[in-house]
Amino acid sequence: MPAVVRALFDAAVALVRQSSSGTVGLARLDGVVDLDAVPPQFRKRFARGLDAAAATVEPLPMNKVERELRSAWGAPAARVLDTLEPEPLAVTPSAQVHRGELDGRAVAVKVRRPGLVGAVRSDLGLLDALGPPLGRVFGALDVGALLREARERVLDDLDLEHAGATQQRLARATRRLDGVTVPSVDSELSTPGVLVSDLLAGPTLADAAPEDPGAVARALVAFSLGAPRTVALAPADPRADHVALVGDGGIGLLGTGAARAVDRARLDAALDALAALRDADPPAFGAAMQRMGLLPAAAAGDAYALLDELFGPLLRGPVQLTAPVLCDLTDRALQALPRALLLTARLTPDRADLWPLRMLCQLAALLGRLDATEDWGALALAAGREGWG
Repeated sequence: MPAVVRALFDAAVALVRQSSSGTVGLARLDGVVDLDAVPPQFRKRFARGLDAAAATVEPLPMNKVERELRSAWGAPAARVLDTLEPEPLAVTPSAQVHRGELDGRAVAVKVRRPGLVGAVRSDLGLLDALGPPLGRVFGALDVGALLREARERVLDDLDLEHAGATQQRLARATRRLDGVTVPSVDSELSTPGVLVSDLLAGPTLADAAPEDPGAVARALVAFSLGAPRTVALAPADPRADHVALVGDGGIGLLGTGAARAVDRARLDAALDALAALRDADPPAFGAAMQRMGLLPAAAAGDAYALLDELFGPLLRGPVQLTAPVLCDLTDRALQALPRALLLTARLTPDRADLWPLRMLCQLAALLGRLDATEDWGALALAAGREGWG
């Protein structure tokens, strides 16, 4: 591993070890990363890190949950809800979810962990330690702007009232998208620390395999890459435990409140770059890079060659996407690091690209769990250009 990358890796590991929120972030990866997609030389170490982080996540006692609800609503939960089941539906590093009933309908009551925002806000100052190694890897990058973006997005994700407003916007818009449901939010009962939404019945992809993996894969691509076109939002947190398998082969999507506004003109340029890779058209790729301001013209050709080598086979025609395929891709990308570093030193991404990039990485990891065979390039271009109709 090149020295500058090793320095960045070591700084990131130190950040996780020094901060409680770093441990929370590592534990969240448990629902994102399929260990079969991790190169063998890193698999055991990564698995140990996930296990250690997951062991720190304990259920909140019911009296703490009820205290948080009373603080949020100004009244005991028993006076607001018809029922609230004490056994949690989900226990995560950042929140706990309980089943309840409100006016005769089933709801999910998500309660943020007490004290989490304060701890994370304090820990975010430690991100500055990543500045010097990031600057050595991405020489032309505005590191300060990138770290500010990360801080803002993390705090937005923890604000359940903000997340609920975003989720409700997507819930309304997905009525136009066949086979996909985003649960509606009760805005009157949602606060910065509590989110109340309709309960989706059915197992998640973390617990069960779909009868038609291809249909689920197409729905996930249509939602994730169609949202920027339709509502100018990039949902940034696709993961197996956020995809519920509901009736008639459809899917329900949880956690959609973690999203970032996108600029449609920048989206168009990114889609043109994808189309150029798919069509093996280096000049068109270079022109798209220029429009995005990502790379100088002199570096665009080298960037095209590297990306075509890594991703070209996945973007042209039907390909079965599996965890071993992603593992091989990751391994080849690591081998190509010396070439990539010559480009990253000249890369100038916009800070707004950070959360969409997170979405793309998590979506790829999620699709790799399905073992589906699709024309991924065509699906992505159609969703990004057409949206939800």
